[in-house]
Amino acid sequence: MGSPLRVLLIEDSGSDALLIARALESRWPGTSCLRVTSTGALRHALATSSFDIVLSDHALPRMAVGEAAALVAAAGPQVPFVVVSGAASPLAIAEAWKAGARDFVEKGDLEQLVTVVAREVARAREGLKAGESLAGPAAALVADDSGRIVSCDEGAARAFGLDPGEALGRASEELLGLPVVVLAGAGPRQIEGLHRSGTTVALEATVDRMIVASRALYLVTLRRIA
Repeated sequence: MGSPLRVLLIEDSGSDALLIARALESRWPGTSCLRVTSTGALRHALATSSFDIVLSDHALPRMAVGEAAALVAAAGPQVPFVVVSGAASPLAIAEAWKAGARDFVEKGDLEQLVTVVAREVARAREGLKAGESLAGPAAALVADDSGRIVSCDEGAARAFGLDPGEALGRASEELLGLPVVVLAGAGPRQIEGLHRSGTTVALEATVDRMIVASRALYLVTLRRIA
């Protein structure tokens, strides 16, 4: 079953927190979940305890998810940060990823949550052995199942010489050089992005396929290769 986990849960709903804790306890007996609901409590938890993973709601009334992700990254960039929330827009997903989230899981899909937690904890532990950091990506865009871009942050748009609004609705293949379905699940991969000037730009792309509100989306994270 695996050793117990130390989980920091940023969640304003007590009932949702209980469901998440029960799901993790069933997979990792003895797992401890510390729930916080404010910036002050989060700071205190990070300063006084260590954790295997941090799970955070996206719609937090007392702090922004980006602020939470930044605090966690500053305290220990090797600790994975996963957003667990209700249905969200592609823009919200991209913003969470940009903030440093390693994945986005819907609250109702506890089976997927357990899968993601197992993967990210294992990845973090391997990273610690290798001395790696799990800091967030430099830029992100989201494409729908047809490959059309539905969200694009400023960093991703700038890599292709565009404004974020200009990227919306474009076929992602026009910018990435390859269909997202080909890149999905392959891990970091070097690509030749297509700049609006007609030149190419060397990028490292990671494409993850996820289901949000029964809709398939492709989250593309990009890093510029010097």
